[in-house]
Amino acid sequence: YDASIPVTASLAPSFSVTARATDLAGNISTPAGVTVTVQTDLPPSVQILSPADGSVANSGGSVSLRVLGTDDRGVSRLAYQTSGQLTLSGAFVVSPAAPTSDVTFNIALPTTTGPGPLTLRAAASDESGASSPTASITLTVVDASAPTVQILSPAAGASVTAGQIATVMV
Repeated sequence: YDASIPVTASLAPSFSVTARATDLAGNISTPAGVTVTVQTDLPPSVQILSPADGSVANSGGSVSLRVLGTDDRGVSRLAYQTSGQLTLSGAFVVSPAAPTSDVTFNIALPTTTGPGPLTLRAAASDESGASSPTASITLTVVDASAPTVQILSPAAGASVTAGQIATVMV
């Protein structure tokens, strides 16, 4: 005879199983028992260590996103995603999985990244596939690029006679 017992976290930290047998003559065995330990798998957690929420980033620059993941059985993957002024994503596979993992993602902000909010999100996964709740911060992208200027006329080295009006076109 066999029986199936669905094992859930509510049975933690352990449960016991006891069995007795009865033969056709009505004889009953002494009970046999075992205690089974239930290992729970807590979901991983993730923190954004830097930059600080509310920081400013320059278009044309980069952001170093430092992420820390922790898990009771081992972090296997750390990932990030951006939204707002720039949409990107990336991941780092932790091999072998470790109880804590600290990774820095370098995110380039092209010069075409417009000013405004940029949300950075991070998550961790463990070896059993469980995912952490998402951690997020919001940065403000600013345009730190100096404007350019070009003189179209007069041409470099041109000469103008005294008394004339020189027109400069930029």
